[in-house]
Amino acid sequence: MTPDDPTQWVPAAYCTADYIAEWGKDPHVNASSYEFDIQFQSTTANEELGIVVTEESGSWTDSAGKIMTTWQGSRLIYFAAPLRSSGDSWACIGGTQETRR
Repeated sequence: MTPDDPTQWVPAAYCTADYIAEWGKDPHVNASSYEFDIQFQSTTANEELGIVVTEESGSWTDSAGKIMTTWQGSRLIYFAAPLRSSGDSWACIGGTQETRR
């Protein structure tokens, strides 16, 4: 397989607005710490959809200071769409990341 092989990409997350709102109220989540570096590789958009490709490295530390996970050079694709309630605002509607096999 090559890095451009589509079988090496997996869904990273799909969250409804209700799920995100509840997740944001979790004190454990709010006490966690993220450190990351994002390098934007490309951005393409039309009136209905945007696609952003990034390469990301970072770490997640829990509220007790324990490093839970780290990542280095992860390639991700994010999908964005315009919000109907606002002419200028867009929101992330999904994403996928390259698997490490």
